[in-house]
Amino acid sequence: MLLRFRAANVRSLRDEQELSFVVPEGVSSTAMRELTLAGDRSAGVFPLIGIFGANASGKSNVLAALTDMREAVLNSYARWGVVRRHRAGPVRAGRRGGGRTEFLRGGSRDRRRALDVRLRARLGSERVEAEWLHSYPRGHRQVWLDRDASRAEVYEWPGSRVKDRAQLTRRTRPNALLLSTAGTDSHPQLSPLFHWSRRNLWLINPEDERAQREAFTTKELSGSRARRINELLKVADLGITGAEVVEEGGNRATVKLTHRSATAFHGYPAFMRTRSSRPARGYLRDFLHHQGEEPQARSGLSPLAVAGDADALFYVGLDVLDAWHLLVQAPDDSGESTLWLLADDQKSWAAADYVPGDGEYVISQYGPRRLWDEAERSYRLWAQRGRPERDRAGLSVTHVGQRVWLDTLENVIA
Repeated sequence: MLLRFRAANVRSLRDEQELSFVVPEGVSSTAMRELTLAGDRSAGVFPLIGIFGANASGKSNVLAALTDMREAVLNSYARWGVVRRHRAGPVRAGRRGGGRTEFLRGGSRDRRRALDVRLRARLGSERVEAEWLHSYPRGHRQVWLDRDASRAEVYEWPGSRVKDRAQLTRRTRPNALLLSTAGTDSHPQLSPLFHWSRRNLWLINPEDERAQREAFTTKELSGSRARRINELLKVADLGITGAEVVEEGGNRATVKLTHRSATAFHGYPAFMRTRSSRPARGYLRDFLHHQGEEPQARSGLSPLAVAGDADALFYVGLDVLDAWHLLVQAPDDSGESTLWLLADDQKSWAAADYVPGDGEYVISQYGPRRLWDEAERSYRLWAQRGRPERDRAGLSVTHVGQRVWLDTLENVIA
């Protein structure tokens, strides 16, 4: 199995990064497995590891570097032409032209020979700068190959342990790994590592064999391992509470990830405003047309009861879509204020006037939508539900859409 993988100066990875399955010393884990190595040694390893990080932090490039290493091992001799340039060359600013790429310090095990092997390579833009192959038959390092393109004698074979050295040297092009040459030619000593890379290193794209993987996932979530899968999802992505199989029409089952919102909403969370789609507040003239023509009515619901309660605004915002609100206070000390509700399409608006001491409030509305009526219905529905706080709401997302629920998945409210 792969024990460690290191990459540096490849794609966005400038400094050396290590992906290790080996359990660090002093760390205890119930997931740890004991792996027997050559020389009566053993190591604790993880059967599964994850890479976590912010967007654009280089997570995918670690896996891409591993794939580039596999490509170099398998195809640099057979498929990289004499003029082919290494496609994963340095791209980071601050490196001199060409640079060098260190792919791997890994471990694989030839089970038949009980041999631990480590490969390291540095690839330049036009040639392999260096390549080392070390084995550990009894737990002690043996250097099989030391290749350095900057030396007059590029290839050194300490101990003369590798067979057919002259032929390997003659057949290996400057831009190909010697291990790639050996594997392609079925070299008896080196081809096991070549074939290990072919059989064991795979990068699975989310769209590769999608239908088969969806069917497999559906089967696993319906079986005995469903609980363990849900536990893994909970720790792998904050906010995911699990996954379930949902039967749809046409005898088709889909997998639905369930989420629970744990986000605190601040400021003006109502009506889901976004910076890109909401106009500046100073352009009310674009919204307030036909003033004096709007019908007026009265409401017993205080505008401040809606605008002054963040939880109320959250739930009202789930129902009153494509609109935003603005609470304007009178410049004097009267305590009066107006709650404006404005539709994004600029066709509808509403105003609710608050006057201290009044039991009813003047409501003005214009346009095809009666925005205050929508907001009042939603507010009273929220009150009937017991005035729930925002953190009692959850979000379920599937490939066909999303649903907002209250307390339980079955209680869908939007």
